[in-house]
Amino acid sequence: MIKDKNLLAYSFPQKKPFFDLNYDYAVVRKISDFWWQDDSLYLEVTLSNLQKSTLKITLYSNGIINLQYYQKKINNSRFAEHLNSLNLKKIDLINHPNYFEIKLLKNEKLVIQKEPFQITLLDCNAVVKFKTNTRKGYEMFENYRTPPLGWKIGKSNEWQPFMSFWLMNDEKIYGLGEKFRFLVKNGIETTIWNSDNSCVANHDLAYNGLPLFYSTKKWGVLVNTGEQTSFEIGSPVTDAISFLSFESCLDLYFFTGSTMKELISQYTDLTGKPTEILDLSYGIWCNRLYYHNKAELWAEIEKSNKVNFPLDVICLDPKWLENRYTKSCNFEYNENAFGSFQELFAQLKTKNIAVCFWINPYL
Repeated sequence: MIKDKNLLAYSFPQKKPFFDLNYDYAVVRKISDFWWQDDSLYLEVTLSNLQKSTLKITLYSNGIINLQYYQKKINNSRFAEHLNSLNLKKIDLINHPNYFEIKLLKNEKLVIQKEPFQITLLDCNAVVKFKTNTRKGYEMFENYRTPPLGWKIGKSNEWQPFMSFWLMNDEKIYGLGEKFRFLVKNGIETTIWNSDNSCVANHDLAYNGLPLFYSTKKWGVLVNTGEQTSFEIGSPVTDAISFLSFESCLDLYFFTGSTMKELISQYTDLTGKPTEILDLSYGIWCNRLYYHNKAELWAEIEKSNKVNFPLDVICLDPKWLENRYTKSCNFEYNENAFGSFQELFAQLKTKNIAVCFWINPYL
């Protein structure tokens, strides 16, 4: 019997609507103050419940825009090592009466309207690449259909940050990692939370979801968090791209350029670029749901030899771990099922076969 059903939320994602009548919302209304610190621009924003939040903007010389939205504090960046190798770009700010204008690379501009609050990214020809959603709608959502930026307030007073952008008629969205679904993500609702996907592809579970998407309007965003992140991309009830984080802040890295290649290059500048691919990666890999023991594994190898099927790498699902359901993090080899670890490697080496050991994604 499960004593605490709330623990199940960490086993698989539960789909919940972003904008729900059973919750309260605090939406950014206006910019009430601004200041500079350490080459970053800080904007104090006033919410619909009259509380304050902070919006911090930092630019990098390769074109990355870092936007951080928080109330109390922002968590340390998970990409600090790579950020240290990137040069900061001095923010060229023009303070107009009704909006801020920030000059970016290649004559692009970031325009931030003071009241009502809105962020717009313009290309070199002043064509909109993205802008936060300001479509009017429901009184319970502070007169928005999908509010541009704010907080969803839970029944236990937990504050979850969200952001919404217009989805253009001709705009297509790609990304979100390994999801086993359509390549074009328009029209989906999904939660990024890595879990065992049970070997089927007709649901939202995935081994390797990623809170990153790219637009055909030549922009993209990475939500820098290890917490659950939910996305609505042109869902049946809205023409917006919305995302919500279970973390108490938003740490966003926006990528913008003239080609998709530039966007991906900015992403790898941030997260690290791949090394040269091993020759083994181009070989023939064999995988299935579980070899329960060494006998099953060896039967597969012998069958491949018998039919002259080339085999370079064979994958072992997590049954190679001892007590994998309760003590996976001990990383103890399951000798009861697969015999001596050294002996197994020696035997596979005689067949010129490498082994890829899998672990569950929640580790």
